[in-house]
Amino acid sequence: MMPLHMQKKKGMTVIVTDHHDIPYEEIDGKRQYKQSAADAIINPKQVECGYPYKGLCGAGVVYKFIQALYQSCGIPESEVKPFIEFAGFATIGDVMDLTDENRILVKIGLDMLAHTQNYGMRALLRANNLEYKKLSSHIMSDLSWDHVSMQAEDLTQHSMLCVCY
Repeated sequence: MMPLHMQKKKGMTVIVTDHHDIPYEEIDGKRQYKQSAADAIINPKQVECGYPYKGLCGAGVVYKFIQALYQSCGIPESEVKPFIEFAGFATIGDVMDLTDENRILVKIGLDMLAHTQNYGMRALLRANNLEYKKLSSHIMSDLSWDHVSMQAEDLTQHSMLCVCY
């Protein structure tokens, strides 16, 4: 992925989604939050963000963005539903607290994952002898931590990713 400053230089509109704490410097005892060149930043942990739940993982933030985008474009809510299995899986993989919206995303996501039509998810379940089994967050935390989080962490350390401030 191209760094944010290069995307902007090419005239691209950049929307950054994130779920991490906002980086800041402390100057004279006050927090000075770092600024980003992104056109929009979607992160429930931003000071000015009024979204009530701050504990979403990155995929949960993206799911909520897709949900809002579809709604604003008049796309039926039913079209958003297939993304829940990814948000639920990622919530476990990112070892997020299973409270509030996360609990709902994981519950629905695991129910959907047991019958997924996604080839990648089916292959992951098959490779771990989990096809056609009732999935729980305990089983999936072992699977997702071992097979997803570590790989994703390695990828992000070696890729040029946009930094969200």
